[in-house]
Amino acid sequence: MELPELPDSLENKQVEYQFKQIKSSITTDLYRFQEPILTKEEQHLYELIQKGMYEIINIDTETEKDIEQYLKKCLDIILEELKIKPDKETMQKILYHTYKDFIGYGNIQPFLFDPLIKTITQIPEIPIEVEHIVYNNLKTQTTLTGKESEKIVRKLLLACNKNPNLKEGTFENKNLNIRINNNSFTITKKVKEQPTPLTLITNSQASPEMLAYLWLIIENKIDIYIDNEQIQSALAYFLPAHSKILTNIKGFKPIAYQKTILDNKESDQDYNFTNKELEGTKVLLTTKLPGTDVTCRTKNNSIKNIQEQGKELFLFLNNKFYHNLENSQFLKSRGNIEVLKQELELRSKLLQTLQRGNTTPEDLRKIIVIYYDNPTSVLQKARII
Repeated sequence: MELPELPDSLENKQVEYQFKQIKSSITTDLYRFQEPILTKEEQHLYELIQKGMYEIINIDTETEKDIEQYLKKCLDIILEELKIKPDKETMQKILYHTYKDFIGYGNIQPFLFDPLIKTITQIPEIPIEVEHIVYNNLKTQTTLTGKESEKIVRKLLLACNKNPNLKEGTFENKNLNIRINNNSFTITKKVKEQPTPLTLITNSQASPEMLAYLWLIIENKIDIYIDNEQIQSALAYFLPAHSKILTNIKGFKPIAYQKTILDNKESDQDYNFTNKELEGTKVLLTTKLPGTDVTCRTKNNSIKNIQEQGKELFLFLNNKFYHNLENSQFLKSRGNIEVLKQELELRSKLLQTLQRGNTTPEDLRKIIVIYYDNPTSVLQKARII
């Protein structure tokens, strides 16, 4: 999935992106999607696969990833029996429709696949409404009949290990919160609220000095190895404008002024914000360019220490933050270390000022973008210089 540099608001503009073979577009307050279309030959093949799938499928897995792998195995078995080997594009389209029809929730499945949709609200015979994590409440062109709604409600109840004949109530499973009233329903995806650099300071999860240093490291495209997804997401605020980000983290909110790329290993990106499933390591934030390795250790969602080439620069001990930048090879390699220390002090004071002023996440992003172009104006407005 590739997301363009999403504007803060639509303002009569059209936004388009793709995910899992689905093309999505948003104009003003309307959300549309187009699913992958099967050719006549592909449709005939899919009908053969459907017959075989009814005979062998037996879902008994706990996670979405397991289900997809199981579904792929079932498809491979059927295709081997049919002695048919479809090309990659056809296979992707068939896998999508198989998931939607056998595992998923029919015509609302695209909304569940879209990582930018948070809530789906449905009343039979009335167009579905969704809550988008960037553009808030949007109307759609998708309408379910009473029969389609009933079938989906039964599936939702079964997914929560509840009696499929229940008519109302609030339920949940690992991924969803579900509210049902007869055949109407509201589905809310469970998405972790990610902190910002300012909330890390407020909650004593990191010091301003730590974050100022990591900001400078990110700006200079130095590898950061970090073992905490929440702090990694907070560090995304420090990316330069127009960066291309590769991520495989579910619920990763697209960053204003950036281009976000999901699950495409072959893409051309500036930064990787990924978990170990994609890279095969514990690296959550890396860059393409080689450089000084920085290791950021965490505990209880707090940064406990930061090391550079094995030498400790920052430490959180007995509820106090300590730092010693004399061991920083990065600072020494960039010229006058005293000048860079002054820059870190200015950024640290800026973060403290913004934190005390209850700066919103949206304004924080804008301020950092402006800082890259004109740091003096930002520091003067904050009355730091």
